Amino acid sequence: MSTHTKTPIMGASIATSEQMYQFARSVNPAFPRDLAQLYLEIGARYSVRGDIAFAQMIKETGYHRFGGDVLPSQYNYAGIGAVGGGARGAFFQNPREGVTAHIQHLYAYASKAPLPEGEVLVNPRFYLVTRGIAPHWEDLNGRWAVPGVNYGQEIVDIYRRMIRTAVVEPQPTPSEPETTIPPSITARVPVWARPTIQKLMDKGVLHQPEGDESFYRVLVILDRLNKLD
Repeated sequence: MSTHTKTPIMGASIATSEQMYQFARSVNPAFPRDLAQLYLEIGARYSVRGDIAFAQMIKETGYHRFGGDVLPSQYNYAGIGAVGGGARGAFFQNPREGVTAHIQHLYAYASKAPLPEGEVLVNPRFYLVTRGIAPHWEDLNGRWAVPGVNYGQEIVDIYRRMIRTAVVEPQPTPSEPETTIPPSITARVPVWARPTIQKLMDKGVLHQPEGDESFYRVLVILDRLNKLD
């Protein structure tokens, strides 16, 4: 594969955190919401593609379902030190530290620069990597995973499917209009009629707004025609 067709590990993310979260959640409804934002935030500190690192995490953990040697409580999203044969690999204190270790491992592979100013090394295998040996995701084949044939390509494929995810905006829950209609009466008045009934009660026109739906509908129509003002 020629260099110009490869996907760099370093760079700015393109996917949004909501897009990443909804893609992961479509497979695992219990996927933690904050993880996508952590990958974008920490990836940006190291100039590492946090969105594609998130895709690698999906591949390594099975959409955060784990099930292999690594336990969810390890917060080891990249299988760092999990070399097979039951070896659980590294343990981290919380999701932020686990994501930081993952990004640092990618940084070790893709860059020869020192850690960004102010960053603390939490990855126990950082210096076991030959710095800068794999600047592209496809260069991780046979390095991050063994034998790892097409390992990098599979990560990029997950990312490409993720970036095509259409974000579904949550629908706002309609709120009931404020009313001082007594609760004993409210239950008998349709929601759509309550502003009109409230107006008439405030004016002293109605005291006990009892009636059927047709009665309320006529009042609402008159109200909208400004006949009740």
